[in-house]
Amino acid sequence: MDSTRLLKPRWNRKRCQLAKWMPGLGTVLIVLLLLIICCLQNERSYFSTLVQALTMFDARFSRRILGNEEPFVFVGGMPRSGTTLMRAMLDAHERIRCGEETMVIPWILKSHEEWVKRRGITEGSGLSEKVLDEAVSAFISEDPFALFYVDYLADLFPESKYILMLRDARATVHSVITREVPISGFNRTNYEQCFQAWNGNMRKLVSQCRGATGRCLMVHYESLVQSPREQMAEILAFLEEPWSENVLQHEKFVGGEVMLNPNEFSTNQVVQRVNLKAMTAWKGFFNDELLGKIPRLAPMMASLGYDPFDLDPDYAKWALTTDKS
Repeated sequence: MDSTRLLKPRWNRKRCQLAKWMPGLGTVLIVLLLLIICCLQNERSYFSTLVQALTMFDARFSRRILGNEEPFVFVGGMPRSGTTLMRAMLDAHERIRCGEETMVIPWILKSHEEWVKRRGITEGSGLSEKVLDEAVSAFISEDPFALFYVDYLADLFPESKYILMLRDARATVHSVITREVPISGFNRTNYEQCFQAWNGNMRKLVSQCRGATGRCLMVHYESLVQSPREQMAEILAFLEEPWSENVLQHEKFVGGEVMLNPNEFSTNQVVQRVNLKAMTAWKGFFNDELLGKIPRLAPMMASLGYDPFDLDPDYAKWALTTDKS
């Protein structure tokens, strides 16, 4: 990394999953409306998270107003599929600036979807779709399920690109269960239901990604951890950004260049160097009866290149080359 880039202000960087505008009056009013809706629906957890989001306009993010034409990068996928690792590696790049996960953005995007369905109600109150778009765009950040709405985000941010993280369903579900990660629609005490929920979510995520032709790149977690150099080179080429060795040593920048939300369940793992430990941790966890049902419960596995019938998969096939970095 040359000294010129070291001295380059961080607000000149490409924004990774971040569109935090300095809020104008219209935005503030819409956010207040969101808070009221949260209270009326007894969504106290969302209320507290929104309040937290409103306080996150620190010096790094409020240096200038960001517009919809910024080349935003959104990283998404199922939780526990490598989204936080991907974001941290990108954040180590001199020209890319990512934000911590807010954990409330997918709810806001879903709310927008409902508002559009009830357009007559909102417009009757003077809340046009344009006003709602401005409010939503003020709070887009790094959240795995934001990619449920690529079609909408692509219109909202015409220069944006998307990275969808993929991972063996057995590894993802194992991690969700053992780390007790709360995900809407997942019953962690019912393993079969977890695989069905994974399948439904992945079907929608992949459909959204494939619909954004040329703007969404699917990345296998197994490729990223086995061949970080080759995989990151492909990702940076997709983003039209130069190569940086920093992306291979993100752990050195955690707490400085790379900021992590302490409430993210992956934080304690992302502070470590890229490793292969988590790739096979699921083996031996599920009983044979459940493993035999997975091809039926999660057919998306096969669509993504995973063999649900192979109970001892050799993930070496996902290595892009022999990477010794």
